[in-house]
Amino acid sequence: MKLTEGTVDCGDAAEDGNIREIIRLEQERAALLVARDIEAIERLVPDSYTMTRTGGVILDKGDVMAALKSGELVYEELHRECRKVTISQNTAAATGLDTVKGMFKGQRVDGQYRFRNTYVQTDGRWELVATMSSRMGK
Repeated sequence: MKLTEGTVDCGDAAEDGNIREIIRLEQERAALLVARDIEAIERLVPDSYTMTRTGGVILDKGDVMAALKSGELVYEELHRECRKVTISQNTAAATGLDTVKGMFKGQRVDGQYRFRNTYVQTDGRWELVATMSSRMGK
């Protein structure tokens, strides 16, 4: 399979199937987080997944899934605005802005967050392997 290489604004993605797929996955995962569809999220995210949060806190898949299952992490609303997708060979990066209403460890986490999600294509399937998310100033 030939992959497109380069950077594309998400609004200009109509011509590239791989970029459309990354955008679809971004929107799907955001919807699943709000719906708290634990089983679907488990299937979408590989065991090697890591997340780096504001302040440099690093979580692995087990940490994230445990917080979702226990209700420690709750997304009441999550609006994901994908700004750019960059693809090089079998790796893609989506960058954008999340607007969040929710709770983490009993505290409100409402606000806007810049994100960069990294995907790797294996056997024709894109998998989210890493997230970096940083809260924007209040």
